[in-house]
Amino acid sequence: MKWSVGTKIGAGFGLAIVILITLGAVTYRTTSQLEETSNLASHSKEVLKTLEDLSGDATSIESAERGYIMTGQDQYFDAYRRKADEVTRKTKNLRNLVSDNPTQLRRLDSVELLTNNRVSFAKGAIDVRRSEGIDAAVKRVLSDNDRKVSDDMQQAIEEMISEEESTLTLRKQDADASASRARTAIVLGVLLSFAGLTSGGIVITRNIARPLKEISLTAERVAAGDLTVTVTANGRADEVGMLNRTIVVMVDNLRKNTLQIQEATRVLASSATEILASVTHLTSGAAETATAVTETATTVEEVKQTAQVSNQGQVRLRQRSKGCPGLSRR
Repeated sequence: MKWSVGTKIGAGFGLAIVILITLGAVTYRTTSQLEETSNLASHSKEVLKTLEDLSGDATSIESAERGYIMTGQDQYFDAYRRKADEVTRKTKNLRNLVSDNPTQLRRLDSVELLTNNRVSFAKGAIDVRRSEGIDAAVKRVLSDNDRKVSDDMQQAIEEMISEEESTLTLRKQDADASASRARTAIVLGVLLSFAGLTSGGIVITRNIARPLKEISLTAERVAAGDLTVTVTANGRADEVGMLNRTIVVMVDNLRKNTLQIQEATRVLASSATEILASVTHLTSGAAETATAVTETATTVEEVKQTAQVSNQGQVRLRQRSKGCPGLSRR
């Protein structure tokens, strides 16, 4: 298939655009994956923080419970109520966070049940302290049930934490892999873009820029009057080939016109020589004629003068005759 110059240039730019679009698509995909894995990692971190806060709140409830039992001060009871509300809120938040993980949802059901038991057990101990006194409340707190509720709750929370840490580790690995793929895609894309654009530039230079430069130099020499320049048809069918053929025809025509002008000049020179010879001959004849005319005029003048002299002599004779009649008779 024969391509025009515009098609070749368009193909070069098209190749560059395709490479850039491909690079952009690959980069966008890998970046999106990296962003997604980063969001998942952040999500896991949020779950872990909420679980750790929940564990700390459960411990704070236990501390507030025992502080109230030992002192009977309302500040410990207020601390218990605040932490109980926090436990309820964070449990609901956890349920939203792990809603996409069935395993964690099952564990959360157990954690929620045990946390509620922990809160209820602390509320019962506080009520005993208020109604039955410190001894009965201490006895309740020191029972195995209190310790078992706390241990079971912490164990369930630790299981969720362990599961989420494993998930976070996997997501970090996915994030690292996505980042590595993104770097690889960018590096390969840049290298491919460089190679493609360099190849396109070389092709355009060889097929368009260099031939156009040669044609331009030829045109400059022709414009300066040098018709000895050699122009060879390159056989191309595109615009460069058309320009090359046009230059070849132009140079041939200029050479033919120059030869015709030279021939006409020689003919004119020969005619001018003949005309000059004729003019010279005519000039010479004219000069001889002028000399003859001059001589004739001189002769006429001499005859005129002679006639005048003769006429004057006759006049004098007649005058003398009138003065001397005897002379006249003679």
